[in-house]
Amino acid sequence: MSVAGKIRPQASATWEISILVLGAAVVVAVEFMVIGLTPFIAQTMKLSAQQASGLVTCFALGSAAMGPLAAIISRRIRPTSR
Repeated sequence: MSVAGKIRPQASATWEISILVLGAAVVVAVEFMVIGLTPFIAQTMKLSAQQASGLVTCFALGSAAMGPLAAIISRRIRPTSR
């Protein structure tokens, strides 16, 4: 019997939820990194602070829009059997 066959369904659900939480934390961390890089982005691209902040806003809105869209698209993908 394979290792995958020995995993209890409840333990598997806990593992999947943990992965989702970790993924969400990474997305939020990346957004904060972009916020921290705003002065560098403004200086490098010769933008004002307001213009660079607009880029950060676009990045955050794109992340917010793509999250639910990715969930809807991935819902149609059939899970592989173990």
